[in-house]
Amino acid sequence: MLEETEATIDKRVAEIIARLLPNRGHVDRISNDEPLTEAGLDSMGMVNLLLEIEASFNISIPPRLVTPKSFRSIHSVSRLIESVSQRT
Repeated sequence: MLEETEATIDKRVAEIIARLLPNRGHVDRISNDEPLTEAGLDSMGMVNLLLEIEASFNISIPPRLVTPKSFRSIHSVSRLIESVSQRT
C-alpha cells in the first residue's frame, strides 16, 4: 500500500510528466486539473506516462483502468495510483 499524501503523489506525477513533455518549461503552468492533452502530452506520451507511473510507483495498472479519464490530468493520474495501490 502506498504511504504518500495526495499532494506528494501529485508532485511526483507532475515531475514524470515534465520529463515526457516536448516543451518541458510548460509543466510549471500545468494545474493539477488541467487536461494533459492541452499541456502537450500526445498519445505516445500517454503510453510512456503509463509505463513511467508503473515503474516509479511499483504498481501494475489493470488494462480496464487504462482509460482517457484515468489519464486526463495530474490529479486523475494520482487518484488512479492511489486506487491501484490500495488493491495490492
